[in-house]
Amino acid sequence: MYKSSWFLILLLLAILIGCTDSVQEKEEIPAPTTAMLQKADSAVMVLGKSLKLALTEKMQSEGVEAALDFCSLSAMGLTFSIDERLESFSFKRTSDRFRNQQNAPDSLEVEALNYFLSTVKNTDKIPGPFIQKFLNGDQVYYRYNKPLKIEATCLNCHGGPEQIAPSVQLLIDKYYPEDKAKGYQIGEFRGLIRAEFKK
Repeated sequence: MYKSSWFLILLLLAILIGCTDSVQEKEEIPAPTTAMLQKADSAVMVLGKSLKLALTEKMQSEGVEAALDFCSLSAMGLTFSIDERLESFSFKRTSDRFRNQQNAPDSLEVEALNYFLSTVKNTDKIPGPFIQKFLNGDQVYYRYNKPLKIEATCLNCHGGPEQIAPSVQLLIDKYYPEDKAKGYQIGEFRGLIRAEFKK
């Protein structure tokens, strides 16, 4: 009986030590520095402004249909070209209501989207950037997730039936048969742009 009690005590200690080690290992991932976050924010702004400028110019010169063509055929390429210009970052746009299947969120992006959605639901406000840190092998990575919101021009392709022209809707049906990105209102949370970078 005495030996059995000691065995149980040692077993519990081993379990507790194992749990403590796993928690410590997770906490050992250092937080990104302020300089890292400022650089990530600047990089996200470069991508956002580049996409917005290209889209606005296309819409003003050739109409909403041409802008939708740009989103379908060229926006991903522009994102990759920004990747190459800012070599230390990789970028992605994603949403809980995505239009392009290539923009579907991965598990970390789902976590970030849920943070934004729950904060909006609880406070009625879109919060600031959401930072994630994780290990890939022995390399530390960070993700800087910046929220996007719907602006007036977005409604031409992402609004309700009264805001999307029939010719535009035909193109949406053609390019994105599984589209989830309609029915928004101005100021609503649209999704996020994320920049991923190594420590």
